[in-house]
Formats: sequence, C-alpha cells, structure tokens
Amino acid sequence: MKTLTFIAISLLSGAIAGALIGLINQVIVEPFIDKAIGIETQARINAGKTVDSSEQSQYRIWQKEGEIVAATIMGMSLASLFGVVFAYSRNALPGSNNKRKALTLTGLMFFVLFLIPSLKYPANRQL
Repeated sequence: MKTLTFIAISLLSGAIAGALIGLINQVIVEPFIDKAIGIETQARINAGKTVDSSEQSQYRIWQKEGEIVAATIMGMSLASLFGVVFAYSRNALPGSNNKRKALTLTGLMFFVLFLIPSLKYPANRQL
C-alpha cells in the first residue's frame, strides 16, 4: 500500500471515529450538562436575575454542534499522527506483521500521549 493512500485511509478512519465519539458524547454526557445548566438557570431565576432562554438555547445548540466537529478534528489529528508515524517507522517497529506493528505503535502512542500526561497532571488533585 502506498504511503499517501495509507495516510488518507487513516484520516478517513479518524474522522469516522471522531464523529462517532462526538455523537456518543452527545447521548451519554450532554444530558448531565443540560441538567446542570437547568439547575444554574433556575438558581438565577430564583435570585431575581433575568435569563434569556432563547439566547441560552441557541448557544447550547452551537456548543453541541461544535463538540461533534471538535471530536472529528481530534480523531483526524490522532489518526494522521498514527498514519504518518506508522508509515515512516513500519520497518523499525517490532512485530512479525503489520497488524502487530500497528498494535505496538498504538500502545506506545497511548502510553506517551495519554497515560503519562494523565499521571503527571491528574484531573483532580484533591483526591
């Protein structure tokens, strides 16, 4: 397979995976965020402040659409990074076939890009 074809396939798969994760996030996470925003809005109303529900509704729609776009872009960027690194280091990676080499690179990328930073900079230091 040619290198550019592989990178194009990687970009397409990353876009699909990113769009799927964005849609899954819409179904699983967004109801909790909407509920929290509803509680904050009710607290503002109870405090006597005015709330423009139309503006807030339009802003949330914009945020939700942006979330899917951002997840798609993130998927494409991670997939392009994987595609470029795999295409140029395929011969240097350990493994007997390309599937094992891809899994090795995936494990290394997870370790370097996600696990080490999350251990070094935890999300909540109060735990």
